[in-house]
Amino acid sequence: MLPLLEKDRRAQAKRLFDDVETLVDFEPALLHADLGPEHLLVRERRLAGVIDWGEMRVGDPALDYAWLLNGPFSKWNVDLELRRRARFYHRLAPWYEAHYGLFTNRPEHTERGLAGIGDRL
Repeated sequence: MLPLLEKDRRAQAKRLFDDVETLVDFEPALLHADLGPEHLLVRERRLAGVIDWGEMRVGDPALDYAWLLNGPFSKWNVDLELRRRARFYHRLAPWYEAHYGLFTNRPEHTERGLAGIGDRL
């Protein structure tokens, strides 16, 4: 994916991936692992359910907080280390979309993923 980025963005991307080694010292938990607005059922402005548990796994709880803390609930009072790791996973998310687009030959996903990478670096 790095060759598809503009040259000035490649160094930023490499620094992002250098942070992988800091994703330690968390208590593994059961994760949804694909938590986003499309998987939350809301009725009368209240959370009624969470759907599509097909990516469920055990891992870093910060993954499930990635979208929540970097989107609709950015003001939640959470542990700073959890917030830091959630920020990393949030910055990583567009890489999955770009990869999916390349893997499935769907350029619209690749383009959207690359734009998101640029926005989050």
